[in-house]
Amino acid sequence: MIELAPAVTTFAQEIQDLLDATLQYGSDATEDELRIKVLPWNSRYVVRSGPSEKLAGVPLYFDGKRVAKLEIEYHCDFDTSRDFLAVRKSKVQLSSLKKEDPLFRLDYQHGCDSVPDAHWNIHAERGALSALLDRTNPKHSGKLSKVHFSVGGSRHRPCLEDVLDMLLREFRVDQLPNADVAIAEGRERWRSTQIKVLVRDAPEIAASTLVALGYTVTPPEAGPRPTDVKKLRQP
Repeated sequence: MIELAPAVTTFAQEIQDLLDATLQYGSDATEDELRIKVLPWNSRYVVRSGPSEKLAGVPLYFDGKRVAKLEIEYHCDFDTSRDFLAVRKSKVQLSSLKKEDPLFRLDYQHGCDSVPDAHWNIHAERGALSALLDRTNPKHSGKLSKVHFSVGGSRHRPCLEDVLDMLLREFRVDQLPNADVAIAEGRERWRSTQIKVLVRDAPEIAASTLVALGYTVTPPEAGPRPTDVKKLRQP
């Protein structure tokens, strides 16, 4: 079994290293704004941007001037086996400096029943979409920002690197020379971890795939572990 606090600290440092290797900060950025914090939260830990007392955004710059902020928050705990670190809830959102409402948000909440576990919320209202919702789902608020765009479930959800990549490519925020390398390495690390989790969800499928590739797979003495079908079907 892992020790939770050191594992969370390592995870937080990986986020810090990623931000420091990709974003070009302006001269007015403060140390408190730029540091990722680890805070105890009941029996869990929260990893987030901003000062210790509240969630706040890492400043984003264009031509050296602040244009937006990126708010980051992860709720970390053991997984069900208590052998690995697991993110139980997370939020990565881009917000403007003028309004508190986000522009878009990537949300994740493990085991959520009412909406897909992992989804985008896009805060860009459009009358035609509200009219359609009013017609087909009268109980809905009619706001685009309340529509949850599924992104492949818990195991296939986008990572922080994907959000940063979009900010650098589409919004052209100030970046460091080797930002693309840091993003690629972080994305590889994230997807490698997700492959391990997927194998634990579906060991029979993983074993049969390895056999098809020419590997020799020896089942455990206690017998093969069944596929967690619920995990594979969950939105």
